[in-house]
Amino acid sequence: MIEFTKEDDVAVVKLDDGKVNAMSAPMLRKLNESLDQAEAECQAIVLAGREGVFSAGFDIKVMQEGELTDRHEMTEIGSATLSRLFSSRTPIVAAVTGHGFALGAVIAAVCDYSVGETGKFSFAVNETKIGEIFPPWGYEILLSKLSKKHVYSAAVLSQTYTVEQAVEANFLNEAVAPGASIARAIELAKDFAKLPKEAYWGNKLSIRGAAMDRVADSVGPF
Repeated sequence: MIEFTKEDDVAVVKLDDGKVNAMSAPMLRKLNESLDQAEAECQAIVLAGREGVFSAGFDIKVMQEGELTDRHEMTEIGSATLSRLFSSRTPIVAAVTGHGFALGAVIAAVCDYSVGETGKFSFAVNETKIGEIFPPWGYEILLSKLSKKHVYSAAVLSQTYTVEQAVEANFLNEAVAPGASIARAIELAKDFAKLPKEAYWGNKLSIRGAAMDRVADSVGPF
């Protein structure tokens, strides 16, 4: 479900549930355990998907058919995890290995830098399309990361983006050849690991601090 490895000072956290990397409560708990280890042992983090898919977001079966308590648990952990990633004191690079939908697209956007792969992959924050209300923390993250002209189309109109369009919208910072995103993300993370910690955090606060506070205020405990 979660594979943890290290490359020098970089932790590589790979999501792989064998399917579409649905963010169930168990998957999210494992992710947080890996983030705990990464922050304790490394100076930068790569968050990667599996071949062909980064993440399809929250587990749709739980969202549509699960018990209300199970849905609340999953979304509570998910929102707290996104807040954690958004306000991380450790640089995080996403290796976006394929499709990113809903929470998966937001995870790609929330990291410090996101590397996609060229190919027939799609990105969409599709809450409107599936009849869900997008949470406040999600809007804050997209407002902070996406190109201003794309925020409304992405978050309200559920526009689907190709890889090239996702780079233009800034879901992704760049796209590399198929199969090359993890290696490129590790390369970048090694550079980011050398950044002076206090300067990285201080400048991140200057740019993102108010939004981080609003995201934290909008999520529940975990």
